[in-house]
Order: sequence, then C-alpha cells, then structure tokens
Amino acid sequence: MAEQPRTTDPKTAATIHNEKSKLRASFLNGLGIATVALGVARPLFSNAPMTREQIYLMLGALVVGALFHVEGRRGLNRMRKED
Repeated sequence: MAEQPRTTDPKTAATIHNEKSKLRASFLNGLGIATVALGVARPLFSNAPMTREQIYLMLGALVVGALFHVEGRRGLNRMRKED
C-alpha cells in the first residue's frame, strides 16, 4: 500500500491537530471518570466498614481523577484556529 503524502495545508494541519487534541482530552476525561468511579464510588456503596486508609485512598483517587480531567481541559485550550 502506497503511503499518502503529508499535507502542508495550514487549515488541514490545524484540523488534524484539533481532532487529536479532542481525542486526547476525551481519553483523559474517561480515565478521570474511571478513577473516581473505582476509587471513590465503589467503596462508598460497599457494605464494608470504612477505615482511615480507605478514606485516604478515596481522597487520593478523587484528586487523581480531577487531575486527569483538568489535563484534558488544558489540552482543549491548546486547539488551533482553522480559518
């Protein structure tokens, strides 16, 4: 299969960059949701008693999940104009 030549059109390059940025942001947001769901929601809804270590782990999972989300948002702020 022949390799297609890379485009040098600035508008196309900006569109490709923006789509990659959105994909990365979506992935990081999904990681943040999964981290919070597994680290925070699961222990809250289990019937086992909470220990101090579990509470610290829950807070850590909440912080890590929020950091994933914030990094995804920062990536969206780096999008280029397509005009």
